[in-house]
Amino acid sequence: MYTSENYTIHKIHNDAERYTWAAYILIVILSSLVGDTIILYASFQKDAFKINKLLVIIIRYIAVTDLTCALTEALPAAVSLIADTWVLKNAMCYVTPYLNLLSCGGGYLLIATLTSCKFLLLAHRVCSLVLLP
Repeated sequence: MYTSENYTIHKIHNDAERYTWAAYILIVILSSLVGDTIILYASFQKDAFKINKLLVIIIRYIAVTDLTCALTEALPAAVSLIADTWVLKNAMCYVTPYLNLLSCGGGYLLIATLTSCKFLLLAHRVCSLVLLP
């Protein structure tokens, strides 16, 4: 077995630091769940957002990818910090990096799409009134 004096290779040996990190990650998960749920609920209400329908759809997808990213990246990290070991078995160990890549990478692309759409709607205001109600 490989041993090292570097504690970051395996785990955090100080309980206070480990629980502080776990509490921080749980706060991140909670704020993500609450915020994204509010955004999703409000986006399905009629006339909740006074913006273009295309932008509302992109905002919905960003909220879904943020929820997925929080549940696939932050939740396993919090569980591992609390348990002080990986308790989610081998399947989750292999699936988690791919889910992180899809959800977080998709979120980045959706944010770029939102910015580009907003720029195009502002730059071509007359066409946006005709093409995208």
